[in-house]
Amino acid sequence: MSKRNLLPLIYGVFIFFLLSTGYSFSYFNDNEHSMENTVSSGVWSNSNCTETDGCFEFTLVSVEENNGQTTLTVNLTVYCDHGLSYFAVSLPPGSVATTPEDGAVYISPNGEMYRVENPTNNPFYSIKFEWFDDDNDGDGVKGGLSDIFRFNVNTDDAGYYDLIQMQAKAGNILGMVSIDIDCNAG
Repeated sequence: MSKRNLLPLIYGVFIFFLLSTGYSFSYFNDNEHSMENTVSSGVWSNSNCTETDGCFEFTLVSVEENNGQTTLTVNLTVYCDHGLSYFAVSLPPGSVATTPEDGAVYISPNGEMYRVENPTNNPFYSIKFEWFDDDNDGDGVKGGLSDIFRFNVNTDDAGYYDLIQMQAKAGNILGMVSIDIDCNAG
């Protein structure tokens, strides 16, 4: 049996292990979202909502309100030589993201896996996605690659967002920006 044929088996055993130890999973299908500017019922997307710091490019891709939940979608591009260690996005004061839950394993649209801390006070009051090497294949995203992060907050809590603070770390390099929640207006 080739190594390629063993990967689904190994992945299945890994998921079974995580589920048996109490981890939960969050997965978002990215086929329904795009990076292009769009406006529709309760959804906006604008590539003008981009800030850079260090070797990171942060883009607030969209904010979508639906049935009392607001979904924030952020694209993080890592130009660093080292892989992404973590990515944190501020939460409104006193609120908790409704998904993904604390302790969950977030699987990004490109298949990277992150442990979720929700909420955390490190590096600030936020939801934090910490990359982990599920198959010992090396580093997190780096060298110009991007990843998509999606999380939900109660729409009532989302109303307290003015600036969304974001921080990423790769190796010993930190990048930190603040993006105006109304950046789509410009």
